[in-house]
Parts: sequence; structure tokens; C-alpha cells
Amino acid sequence: VLHWGLEETDNAQLQAHITEISSRIPGTISRVAVEDNQLVKAGDLLVALDDRDAKSRLRQAQADLLEAQRQAEAGQAQANASVSQARAAGSQADADQQAAKAEAVRSKAELVRLEFLLRQGGVSRQEVERARSTYQQALSQLTHSQASRAQSQASRSQVNADQKKVAAAGARIDQIRAALAQAQLQFAYTRITAPQAGRIGSRSAEPGRQLQPGQPLML
Repeated sequence: VLHWGLEETDNAQLQAHITEISSRIPGTISRVAVEDNQLVKAGDLLVALDDRDAKSRLRQAQADLLEAQRQAEAGQAQANASVSQARAAGSQADADQQAAKAEAVRSKAELVRLEFLLRQGGVSRQEVERARSTYQQALSQLTHSQASRAQSQASRSQVNADQKKVAAAGARIDQIRAALAQAQLQFAYTRITAPQAGRIGSRSAEPGRQLQPGQPLML
């Protein structure tokens, strides 16, 4: 208990406010830093608890945060790369398809023209066959360009998947930060300090004593 107050000279009665000192967390006392009737300032250490478990949890939470941040950065880099690749693939696929369509239209018109001339006796059958072969190649190229475009759309789906992973990684970082804040708080609770200036009353805290939250330490 911390006593603080002032002496009233009229009747020599001592007025004091009493603050009960207790632990916020369960633990084992490792050190008692004050004696009965000792004067203390606000923030002075009164009791230290065994902090090994709390320190271990704090370090683990710090390591978890660093690893989560590393994974999030790698995921963001992958997402950025996926976006760039998808854009490049989409642009190339669109250009290839437009060129293939144009070639198919041109070669078909040429084939129709030569077939007409063949019936008029103006060209040889070999010329018509070459034009037909060119048209078939154009159709094949058009089919290939359509497949490439479909593949580029699949790349966009991968972009969406990567972006969802980035969002999930961000949510995990938020969770770990909350766990880290809790671990920091629990570690801070292993040091019980004076809430204000005063004088220590009789204490029951002794090294090695097991504590429960709210259990009085200085009565």
C-alpha cells in the first residue's frame, strides 16, 4: 500500500490516501525492490516478476511480424510482376489477333479473286493452290492468336489471385501486430511500478511467491 498525504497541525491527525499494489498478470516474483516504510517516486520499480515466458512470447511475436512482412513484400512483388506480365501478354495477344484477322480477310479475298480468274482462264491452278494454302495458314494463325488471347485472360485471373494473397498477407500482418502489442503489454506487466509518489506500507511480496491477478502485494 502506498501512503501519501499531509499532516494537519490543528489536531495532529495524519490524512493519507491508500493505493493497493497488485499484479495484473499471474506469475512468480523474482525481485522485490522496496522495503516497508520506504519512500518512492512515481514510476519506481516495486516488484519484478519472472519475465522469461513473457520475453519469449514477445520475441516470437516480433519474429512473426518480420516474417509476415517479408512474405507480404514477396507477395506484392509477385503481384506487381503478374500485372506487368498480364498487361504485356494481353497487348501482344490483341495485336496478334488483329493482325491474324486482317491476314485471314486479305488471303480469303485473294483466293476468291484467283478462283474467279481460274474459271476465266486468267491464272493457273497452281496459283490458286498457293493462295488456298496461304489462306489456310492465315486461318491457323488466327486460331493460334485466339488461344494466346485466352491464355492472356488466364494471366489476368492469376493477377486477381495474387492480389487476394496480398490482401490476406496484409490482414495477417494486422493480426500479428495486435498479438505483438499484447505481448509487449504482458511483458510490461512483469514490472510493477509505483503509480504515484508515496511511502510503502507493510508488504507481503517475497521473491519466489506465486501471484494471481489482483492479489495484493503490499498491505
